[in-house]
Amino acid sequence: MNTRMLLIRIVAAVILFLILFGVVVIARGAWVVFVGNRYRDQAAVVDIPDGATVRDVRDLLVNAKLLSAPRWFLLYGKVTDGVVHAGRFAIAPGTPIRELYRILTEGEDVEVEVTMIEGWTLQDFQDHLVSRELVTEADMRSALSDPSLKARYSFLEGVPNGVDLEGYLFPETYRMFNNASAVDIVGRLLREFETRVVQARGEEIENSGYTLHEVVTIGSMLEREVQRPEDMAMVSDVIRKRLKADMPLQFDATVNYVTGKSDPGVTLADTQVDSPYNTYKYPGLPIGPISNPGDAAIEAALNPQENPYFYYLTTPDGTVVYARTNEEHALNKARYLK
Repeated sequence: MNTRMLLIRIVAAVILFLILFGVVVIARGAWVVFVGNRYRDQAAVVDIPDGATVRDVRDLLVNAKLLSAPRWFLLYGKVTDGVVHAGRFAIAPGTPIRELYRILTEGEDVEVEVTMIEGWTLQDFQDHLVSRELVTEADMRSALSDPSLKARYSFLEGVPNGVDLEGYLFPETYRMFNNASAVDIVGRLLREFETRVVQARGEEIENSGYTLHEVVTIGSMLEREVQRPEDMAMVSDVIRKRLKADMPLQFDATVNYVTGKSDPGVTLADTQVDSPYNTYKYPGLPIGPISNPGDAAIEAALNPQENPYFYYLTTPDGTVVYARTNEEHALNKARYLK
């Protein structure tokens, strides 16, 4: 074999190698771009800050072990010229680069803020979630009535049979995935209640003279009856004294909970409604909470502000007027609730 033929074969071999290498590289790139980009086995949440460049995003994805081919990510970014949105994103393992870019550039932020306002009822919260198209009404009803919840959350053991979760979904602003199920959402709020009330205030509750269920019930009434924390503490003592004296509580909010009304006052007919929540008709606390109380109401239920009053009313502007006797209370009603 002469030198010329040897040189031709070497050049041909090099060219073939380069072609094969190029094919492998392109195939590898096509795979990670269009098919799979597996670098971990579990989904990860990535926070993309405002103003992040493609290189910044690449580094975040690499650190989260969501990107096995960072150079291809940069190259695809240059070709598509997409604008990456800021936000929090949940990325599944093995997500192809093309799909990564679609998620990040279309702003598919998978976390949403969900707020449970102090004093809301379960129905209020359900309506809010349904209006935001996060759950269906049927799914929410099913999640709230799940009979296995008492076994999973021991603090629910004190809830009487036939009484729902009213009072035990802790009001707060939560961040959660927009595809969270109704079961996930209910569980999240129950765990928050466990942390904020059962664990944080367990000793206070034990020394309060009330059961956990009674504390939550009192807090729920305070949420619906008055607004300011100072008044909650005052009315909490009114409740304590009336219970001790075997006086009916006669809280309008408990009647409205049964009738579904939101009247500042109640009619005589309303007060005769036969329900264990009706504190005009039945002595003691209602059978269960009438709303979901927040920190201030729970605090007031556990730490009433001692005072000499047995009666109170709330004026149309929200001012609470107290009275020692029924006669004083009648005068206050004539004066402030004309």
